[in-house]
Amino acid sequence: MIIDRTLPVLLVTTGAISLLAAWALIVERLRLLEDPTHIPICSLNATFSCGSVMTTRQASAFGVPNPLVGIAGFSIVVTIGVALLAGAHFHRWFWIGLQAGVTFGIVFVHWLMFQSIYRIEALCIFCMIVWVMTAVLFWYVTLCNLESSRATLPRWLQGVSTGMIRYLTAIPSLWLLVVAMALLYELRVRTVCSRAHVMSSAAETSGARLAPQRPVGACRVIRERPRCTRSPYYRPFGSKVRG
Repeated sequence: MIIDRTLPVLLVTTGAISLLAAWALIVERLRLLEDPTHIPICSLNATFSCGSVMTTRQASAFGVPNPLVGIAGFSIVVTIGVALLAGAHFHRWFWIGLQAGVTFGIVFVHWLMFQSIYRIEALCIFCMIVWVMTAVLFWYVTLCNLESSRATLPRWLQGVSTGMIRYLTAIPSLWLLVVAMALLYELRVRTVCSRAHVMSSAAETSGARLAPQRPVGACRVIRERPRCTRSPYYRPFGSKVRG
């Protein structure tokens, strides 16, 4: 079983990379608390801005900073990987628990992705690293459990599991492509609407009158959905849209 043999190395690798990213986020968050004017090393511009993400309530979804949750979880992942490399064998209930953990992780990651892209409107580079590592971790742990029959599916889904194992890297690559396209589209939307807002502001400043136009394309999308602070159509997270 190829997946079963490579899983220990994958657990150690993805867990270690995610641990480093989570640790870097904790360090930058502490520096930001000490000095509110501090610019985190992962804040490159208005879009890739860890500082903007750290100061939101989504960054502490469970009452503590999300990186602390990550450090706890990925420490367990690395420990399991090292134990497997040392020749340890675990019972079926242990693998089911690991599957439950990585499933929770992938669901939480997608919630964070949605919040970052469509609510906070800022991306954290270190967070994005954790997103990818969690997706890889979930995928290969799931395949390993299916391949070794630790996890069983209903008979009508067994063909699906066979297809998942057959297309080992295709599905994660497709997931990454979809996420990348969503990010690129969102960046395009913000660029178009920022230019439109600048032109509108310049016209108002000069006193010129512009014929009223119906918002089309990307800007109509901006107007019709909740945005965040850098958009002229911002509404706070959780507030109601007025008719």
